[in-house]
Amino acid sequence: MAVSDWRAKAIKRSALAVAGFAFGTAAHADWVIAAGSVSDMGGGTVTLGCTDLYVAGTLTVGAGGSLTDVRSVFIEPGGSLQLDGGRLELAQQWVNQGSLSTGGGQVLRVDSATCPAAGPLGPIGMDAVGVPTLSEAALAWLAAMLGWLGLRSRRRSSSPR
Repeated sequence: MAVSDWRAKAIKRSALAVAGFAFGTAAHADWVIAAGSVSDMGGGTVTLGCTDLYVAGTLTVGAGGSLTDVRSVFIEPGGSLQLDGGRLELAQQWVNQGSLSTGGGQVLRVDSATCPAAGPLGPIGMDAVGVPTLSEAALAWLAAMLGWLGLRSRRRSSSPR
């Protein structure tokens, strides 16, 4: 095999590997409002594509504005979310350790095909408690542990005494 043939095949394999990695994995980009920063959406709309919103600074959503397709919202201590007539639609966790000002706006838990809900649907009050969820890795670990305990229990009950 000539060196140029070998290089061409190596480049082709590398390109296929990169393409497989790029298109075979899901992108994930949370929106983080860092401590000390101020973001004012006015009446604009932002769709987060089932990713999380972290507010450690100040985020203002003006009248007619909306944040949609949000998976979970975390308002950190010292963070401030101001819905001055705006709307926030989330699907799962709502953790408020900072401050929320609704000012005629609303926070709703909604369900969609791209971002399934966890918890009761509808308006979320300022005193709402987060719904506990597990990551995929934690859920797989829990399933493995329960399976192992089940097998261990079965072996003990079937062995003669």
